[in-house]
Amino acid sequence: MKESSRIITLCLLLFSISLITVTSEIGAKEKLDYYNGKWMNGPSLNVPLDYTKVIQLKDGKLLAYSPRQLDPISPQVYDPAADRWIMLNKALNIETAIALSDGQALIVDKLSSEYVFYLLSPSDLSLKELARRSNKQDDTRLMLDQIAQKYNVWNQITDISDILEPTKTSQETMREDMNELIQGSSHWKYIDAVAENSGEVIFMVRTQEVDNRKSSYSLTFSNMDEVIKPVRLHLQTKKWDLSEQPIDFKLVGSSLVQYNILMNNEILLTQYKAGVIYNIETKQRRTMASYPTTSELQHLEFAGTLPNGDVLFAGGWKNVTKQSSDSYIYSIQNDKWSKTASLPEPKTSYANLTLPNGDIMLIGGLNNDAYEATLKTTVIYKPKERSWVKGPELLHNRDQAAAALLSDGRIMTIGGISYIKEDLFTTELMYPAGLQLVQSSEAKKAAKWRADNSLLLEKILSKYKSELLKESNMKKNTKVFIDSDGSGVLFITKGQYSDSFFLKYADNKTTEIYLRVYKEGKLSETSSKITSDYLKAKGITTNNKITSLLSSPGKINNNKIESGGHLFTISRSKAFSGSGEDSIKIIIQKR
Repeated sequence: MKESSRIITLCLLLFSISLITVTSEIGAKEKLDYYNGKWMNGPSLNVPLDYTKVIQLKDGKLLAYSPRQLDPISPQVYDPAADRWIMLNKALNIETAIALSDGQALIVDKLSSEYVFYLLSPSDLSLKELARRSNKQDDTRLMLDQIAQKYNVWNQITDISDILEPTKTSQETMREDMNELIQGSSHWKYIDAVAENSGEVIFMVRTQEVDNRKSSYSLTFSNMDEVIKPVRLHLQTKKWDLSEQPIDFKLVGSSLVQYNILMNNEILLTQYKAGVIYNIETKQRRTMASYPTTSELQHLEFAGTLPNGDVLFAGGWKNVTKQSSDSYIYSIQNDKWSKTASLPEPKTSYANLTLPNGDIMLIGGLNNDAYEATLKTTVIYKPKERSWVKGPELLHNRDQAAAALLSDGRIMTIGGISYIKEDLFTTELMYPAGLQLVQSSEAKKAAKWRADNSLLLEKILSKYKSELLKESNMKKNTKVFIDSDGSGVLFITKGQYSDSFFLKYADNKTTEIYLRVYKEGKLSETSSKITSDYLKAKGITTNNKITSLLSSPGKINNNKIESGGHLFTISRSKAFSGSGEDSIKIIIQKR
């Protein structure tokens, strides 16, 4: 569906904490039936995520983030004990993150001129700064001037393309000096944490070094090719090891390199048709055998590691506009490729997950030939049969999402992009056949709250439906209704997507309200009226100070106002995405 045809809907989302414990009648997770499982809406994110990454922390917690965002956002951690997402109190532009063997996580925050490395404690979700590294974009002329002056090869640089013509005896020394200069202060374009080994975190850095394959008389910046270089940070001494040579891996354009962990302490690097295997202990590298693909197929996508250590590749890009359905297995031991069963449909940008029995599940993805290019299908690869079977469909179309296997056997799919190209707040939980839900007392309270508030919202919706449709430019016959995801969340929505505002129920004494601020700096009038009626029905009164602030969003700056036995905290928030607009966050606490 094209962006221009998008139907804007109004969503009133009330989010409560629900504690759900899951027990298995079967016992072992390996025996759970994922082929006949059922997806249910999970706890909503606080901030939507598009290209989503997830790492598993201690005590079953999850850290979810979108790497390389334009604006810093607070990382979000899923706490299975509370069945909700918790935002950290610091906004970060996360470049990469990795779970450490001691239970902590290492998070890398990319600032304009440096990287900051934090340790995240899963117990109290506190951040502790570990190290910093300058990442300034060096001036090319200054770098060349330093080399030129040292070797007296010219008096003055007049153009960046000037050629150094040193004597043959000094060429290699100059080249070493130039690389040393670059390594010590070069700009790291991208950095990816790939593994931890013997107290060190190994990163793959996309940076620049002199290309020794080019003319020996041309030592200008034009010779500084982008390369992938392993670097190591010692967690105790906080010292860097930059001594390793770049990996012999010819980068193509600006596309990101995929890094995936294999067995035997090895990391797989792939981009388009090239692949290199790097051993984190021995530091040895070996190039994969050439892809068994036609010249038409541009990229195979990593799907997972099979129980015997081989690697499954499935789907990817056939050309610049079409996805592939081809699947291949790469033998690590024999360095050979073999074709396996093709996917039921072409796809790429899916979430991949290895199930407890060794099968591999692909979730959602992108297929430009489909009616809705963003998919909600899932497929499962069975290594013993070398075949694909269809899994249960998602509730929501999504690509570039992330997935994690929870400690109780459920699967959580997080974030991604919807079929109307909107970043998603939603998560989904897949319950394999054989799981039995046991609701805690908190979950029962949430169910009662959900039932009571559904009736109240129905009355409010009937009063303002015509205004809602007019303000959102929706058709008069558009169906707007109350919906629930089964875990204490209520929607006023059209279909499955939210767009205008939501209320978040935190506990019996706290409610959070999010109101959209349009580009003109004004609030949605209908959203304000619905919120006002909701608060009146709940016995929560406002005063002139609150009304004045809400009519002038530009004046809001974490204001705290007492009214009718409640404390209102009003601040700006980035709760909505995809529209260039922000929102107002109102926290209401009963005194």
